[in-house]
Amino acid sequence: MNIISVLTTDHRNLDALFTEFTLAKPDDVEDLARLRDLILEQLAIHAEIEEQTLYPALRGEAEDDVLEALEEHHAVKATLAELERMPPTAERFRAKMTVVIESVRHHVEEEEGPEGLFEAARKALKPVAMEEMAERVVTTARQVIERTVLR
Repeated sequence: MNIISVLTTDHRNLDALFTEFTLAKPDDVEDLARLRDLILEQLAIHAEIEEQTLYPALRGEAEDDVLEALEEHHAVKATLAELERMPPTAERFRAKMTVVIESVRHHVEEEEGPEGLFEAARKALKPVAMEEMAERVVTTARQVIERTVLR
């Protein structure tokens, strides 16, 4: 396992949540709120992983791409902050989430594409370094889960 496989798995899990949100009934307020909260949580964790592990390691190799990715994160986080305070019954709730979904899917395509950040990582980083990044992420995630469960 390496950092790219961890992030790719995250991408697929997020996309499954996006699909579930898209298929949710407009009047199922509980489900929409649950999905919004899950998407917010998962995107926050995923963004932190990228911003704390992969992006710093690629700053010298793919500076422009890293800066663009950070700006994409920033824009999505701003919209998510609005969604967090917005009830699922709000007129623009689904439209706002659709913008988030489209933005994240575009971001994922750029990262995973043939000239994206993941390919830059494969070229610039040693396999051992990418494995160590994944181990750190998994260890940190376990610690967070344990703290949450032990409360």
